[in-house]
Amino acid sequence: KSKLLFSREFPPFLHHNATGAKLAVPNTGKVGPMRSTYPPKADRIYFMLFGNAGKVVNSGDKVSIEAGEFLLENMTVE
Repeated sequence: KSKLLFSREFPPFLHHNATGAKLAVPNTGKVGPMRSTYPPKADRIYFMLFGNAGKVVNSGDKVSIEAGEFLLENMTVE
């Protein structure tokens, strides 16, 4: 189900439900995107970082993650 999160074709975005802000994964010149783009393997834990300029997202807020057709809605930020 989460394969689209690893796709180079569909970059993931984090949506802040309260404000509608759309936050992207940082992409630096030397390091590249702050997420894995290799095919995922079973029984592994993966992570990705999203920029939070202006501190829009705070603990307890509801967010959704979208990448292509993948949509994970109403997650609570810890």
